[in-house]
Amino acid sequence: MCLRCYKTARKVGGAAHARRIWDQQQSIGRPDGHGRFGILDADQDGQQVLCHECGRWVRGLGAHAWMAHGISAADYRAAHGLARGQSLSAPATRATQSQLARARVGSAGWRRLEAARDPHAAAAARDFTTPMAAATRRDAAPRAARNGEAARKGRVRVCPVCGARWCPLPGGYQRTTCGATDCLRTLAARNARAAAQRRTPPIDQDRAARLQDARGEALVAEARKVHGAGHSLAQIAAVLGIGLATAHRLVTGGAVPRAYRTPPATRDAGTRRKENPASAAADQG
Repeated sequence: MCLRCYKTARKVGGAAHARRIWDQQQSIGRPDGHGRFGILDADQDGQQVLCHECGRWVRGLGAHAWMAHGISAADYRAAHGLARGQSLSAPATRATQSQLARARVGSAGWRRLEAARDPHAAAAARDFTTPMAAATRRDAAPRAARNGEAARKGRVRVCPVCGARWCPLPGGYQRTTCGATDCLRTLAARNARAAAQRRTPPIDQDRAARLQDARGEALVAEARKVHGAGHSLAQIAAVLGIGLATAHRLVTGGAVPRAYRTPPATRDAGTRRKENPASAAADQG
């Protein structure tokens, strides 16, 4: 098992489940009853397969496991490490069934099926916006009510992230998304940001005006004061009209945005002398 599969198994069933799958994969090929764990042995002709429980050679283990040992095919696969999609029939039997299925293509029954099928009607029946689908839903709802089964509601929900649409069941869990992992994470992040904005008090007009009028180091001091009062960086960025990353650099690193730096005309002579030693020497001369 690779690291990715191990993480997936651990996410699904926990560490014990992942460890159990790991142990099963490490046990593939080891003796298991009359056969080998995780392997379905067949004879040389491919006519029969070996039963792990009793050691008999049979053409199909599905019926044999139930009739002789009282276990279902799914339980047999799980007990002996076989994949859930593993066929329990002999290779020759599988080949014969596949050949018979291919032989039906082009037969008289196949031609009758092609003549009777209507792809457009089938597609329209799957689309709930067509009148045919609406009539089908109207007919299915009373029938489901008579049978005591749940029926789809008439309203349609739309996923706010990907736009997928579905009809919820009455009495069931009324989910807000389509259920995809990416949609759930995106919606959770949106809700978290909205909740944080609701908890954060808005910046009053006077403080916002002082923040917009400040320049240079005064802007850094005012921004840090506003942030220390409980306001978020997003609010500071919205007031100043800058990006969130720029607001973060302003508050944490003291990097003044270009639009809020001190204009050269408003700087005093001492500041000019520090920035330009040549002009300072000329002033002294």
